[in-house]
Amino acid sequence: MLYGKSTGATFPFGDHYQSRLGAIGLALAVGLAYFMAARLGLALRAQVGVAIFWPAAGIATGVLIALGPTARLPVTVAVAVASMASGLLIGRSPWLVITFVFLNAGEVLLTAWLVARWFAGVFKLEDVPHVLGFLVASAIAAGTSAAGALIAVTFVEPRPFSPDVLRIWFVAGLLGTVTVAPLLIGLREAVREPPPRREMLEGTIALTTLAALSSFFISLPQRPWATALPVAFVFSLLLWIAVRCRPVFTAAAMFVVALAVVSSITFNIGHFGDASIPLADRMIAAQTLVLVGVLLALVLAALFAERRRSVSSTVLSARTARSGGSRGVVSFPTIARSAPNGWSASTSISPNEHGRNGHSPTATGNLSLRQKPRWSERSQ
Repeated sequence: MLYGKSTGATFPFGDHYQSRLGAIGLALAVGLAYFMAARLGLALRAQVGVAIFWPAAGIATGVLIALGPTARLPVTVAVAVASMASGLLIGRSPWLVITFVFLNAGEVLLTAWLVARWFAGVFKLEDVPHVLGFLVASAIAAGTSAAGALIAVTFVEPRPFSPDVLRIWFVAGLLGTVTVAPLLIGLREAVREPPPRREMLEGTIALTTLAALSSFFISLPQRPWATALPVAFVFSLLLWIAVRCRPVFTAAAMFVVALAVVSSITFNIGHFGDASIPLADRMIAAQTLVLVGVLLALVLAALFAERRRSVSSTVLSARTARSGGSRGVVSFPTIARSAPNGWSASTSISPNEHGRNGHSPTATGNLSLRQKPRWSERSQ
């Protein structure tokens, strides 16, 4: 499918969220979504007590990047309140809850600030440099948050904080950002510029097929072929989606894959639920698989989007040229020649004569003559 160049992810909803009532509504919506996503991440915790996937960070980051700096205050308040509520519900100490509130809000603000600074406030999933920059910004913010969590837990909790837990914490925040935020940004772009009906139907069928296959593969028993089949089928579907659809469909596909992998390790089913392998090793393997998959899928989708945009621009230019040629209006340069009698001839070339039968263009019809003054006349 061909579609025009995107204008980026600066998607204001008019002035609704900039008014006081709109800001309150935005804060309530983001807070509720963040709280539910945090509960989902906590429900998918493994036995070590640390979430291996934190989609709440992606929700707040995606909304803030999509709406721009004017939504910073309501998004920050929503993250703070939702983080405090989710932390108190699982029995964390008040001091630790307050620390995590600042860390969670800081991670979201830092990611959005870096993206806005690097790309002048316009983020596009269709550009490879933008995608790579977003991944780097997410990694910096997640690393900063994980380091702050390590310091806070070391001072508050009497038990030591394992380096493995720190690594899992870092990757969990990073995964939540890179799998959910692009989906929200792409959805807002799709609302602003809806994809063609054919692309929408094709992408929906591909996502439904991917979800069904993912549910089937994670329920397979441990067999030698149980590892090769998911890779072959899932990669083929991801490639199909990246080639045929906009990046938002690729982001949705990777979110489905992330949920399948995390569910496998959480409920001890499928390849990542093998109890004979240490839990820490399975968690690192699962997180690495999803993270590398997201990186490759988003970059691949951006490459194909750039290719489609280039083809669309070429086709549009060719149509414009043909349309102008059919009306006999072609911007050939004017040819000026000197006549032997002191006259100058300005000749325009008809497009129908240009290159006809392999011959050079010929001058036709339009001849405007003006007499040059002779030197003797100029001297007078």
